[in-house]
Amino acid sequence: MKDSNEMIKKVSKKEVKEALFDIKDEKAPGPDRFTSKFFKETWGTVREDVCLAIQQFFETGKLLGEVNATLISLVPKIKTPNKVLDYRQIACCNLIYMCISKILTYRMKTILGKLVDENQSAFIAGRQTTNNILLAQELLRGYNRKSLGKKCAFKIDL
Repeated sequence: MKDSNEMIKKVSKKEVKEALFDIKDEKAPGPDRFTSKFFKETWGTVREDVCLAIQQFFETGKLLGEVNATLISLVPKIKTPNKVLDYRQIACCNLIYMCISKILTYRMKTILGKLVDENQSAFIAGRQTTNNILLAQELLRGYNRKSLGKKCAFKIDL
């Protein structure tokens, strides 16, 4: 119960500031043409509006279309691109959207380890996908030995 309360608690101004200042200063602006550096440098002026916008999203679940906008740019990887694979796609999201995502991510990080079984390795800090590979190798080592009796192995892709 405590964990679920942590997920739905009111977003504090401190959480918003931590999320904003954790965003790497990007050269590419979002769809609103403002970079994260702009918001950091003008934090004293924009703090109340940014915090209010993010807090309202968490209270109402509604997001303005302008905040939910993303620009996708195709940047050529080579001088004369001929096909789609010759381009790198970059998604430029609005800073408010990025802050909301970071706050959700931070909150999920605290409880994800409790929700995901120990056998599931990916996406949990301190666990590695290779652990499952090593476990499978250990289980299948000596699989062909006749002295072990009858056996069966399944590979299931979930």
